[in-house]
Order: sequence, then C-alpha cells, then structure tokens
Amino acid sequence: MATSDFEFNRVLTKSAPDLADKVNVHDPSGVPRDQKKRIVKCFAGVHAEALIQRFLKDKLVNLPQGDEHEIVSPPANYSFGQTDLRIIWKADRKVYTTIEIRSSYSYLARTMDDVIKGSMSLLGPYTTVIKKKELLKDYYLTCIHRIEPSYIRSFTGERRIDTRSPKVTEAIYEHLCESGLTSHYVGGETVDGFLNSNRSMVDDLFQEGAKYKVIRPICAGLDAVEVSEHAMKHHISKCSP
Repeated sequence: MATSDFEFNRVLTKSAPDLADKVNVHDPSGVPRDQKKRIVKCFAGVHAEALIQRFLKDKLVNLPQGDEHEIVSPPANYSFGQTDLRIIWKADRKVYTTIEIRSSYSYLARTMDDVIKGSMSLLGPYTTVIKKKELLKDYYLTCIHRIEPSYIRSFTGERRIDTRSPKVTEAIYEHLCESGLTSHYVGGETVDGFLNSNRSMVDDLFQEGAKYKVIRPICAGLDAVEVSEHAMKHHISKCSP
C-alpha cells in the first residue's frame, strides 16, 4: 500500500479546486451536484491519479534494459471518480498497458486495516443510466481517501453517519480545505478478475441504475506491489511472438 505525504497533499490541494468547472454537473445516476460535491470529486481524482502514477514510476524505474516505458495520462474524467493512465512501452509504441483509476472516500471504518479487510471494495467496470457502456481497460486500480469517523461525527453533530446526507459532503469539503487528504493506493485487479463472476459481484453503490463490478473485501484482489508485477508479465506476454 502506498500513502500520500504532507508535501504531496499540500501541492495537490492547491490545484484541485480549479478543476471543479471541468466536472460533470450530474453524478453517474444523473442527479445534479452542487459545486462542493464537484470539488470533493475533483480532490479524489487528482490525488488518486498523482499517488498511483508516482508509485508506478518508482516501481518501474528498475526494469531491465530494453523495457523503457512512459506513463502518460489522457484527459481525466474526475466527474465519475475515475482517471486513465497508459504505460507505453518504447520498444514498440503500439504496445501499451491501459489502467483505470477509481477512488473512494472512507469515513466509516476505524482503521485502514478495517478498510482493507472489511466492507469496502475494489471498483472495476461499471454502467449507469447515463453511461451505458465502458471501454474495458487492462487494470482497475483503487485509491482510498481516509477521513476519521470522529471528524465526520463532530462536524455533523450526529452519532450515526448517513453516507447520503448532505452534511457528510459538507464535512468532507471542510476537511479538504483544512487538512487536505490522506490517500492510500490499496491495489487493484485485472479486467479478467472483475469479469470473473466467481471473484467479483455487482453492486449499485447506492446509485440508482448503476451496476459496478466490485471485488470485496479489498484484500481479495491484488495489492499495490502485486499489480505492478502483474503489469510487467502482461507487458511481456503482449510483446512475445
């Protein structure tokens, strides 16, 4: 698992709000979102992309000679909590590995160990009432943005945290403005893993009409290091005659 640090948070937190105007005003189920909700989504997408890209660059830097590569980021779609990365292999620029990044906020679990082994999921391909199909990617990676439950309860003044309450969105927004995010790249899975009904399930994630392929708990998928190692093997198999 990779975790963001203070300086990482400080730099990204300054730039993330400027992206709010680029975010779809509707959520994946078609419900309009105000600016604060869009900013909350922007923070999640910006931090997830930067953290995972930094992790992959560190892991891929020691590849054998001849496996030179470039990690590129096509235009992002922060509105749906997703971004793309591509690892382009310079030996043959027609060969590349596609990656979809998903991100979620965690403010119910007490610890990150509870997040990994509990009810949160790795998120894979999905459709909604306004997104009827999705171009499949080679890998789906997940980043979790952690906020202590005590902060949410203190802000809302309510003992029970209602995930769909506007007060929770307000609490997340205020936390971002005050402290930025503590983000954790927790791992992911191959597209084949998500399409295997013995390994994944379908969940609407409280969004009417949505169908997400998920793997739950998170520890049932590949961890951050395992995904990197698998991507290397995937690259080799693509390039093998």
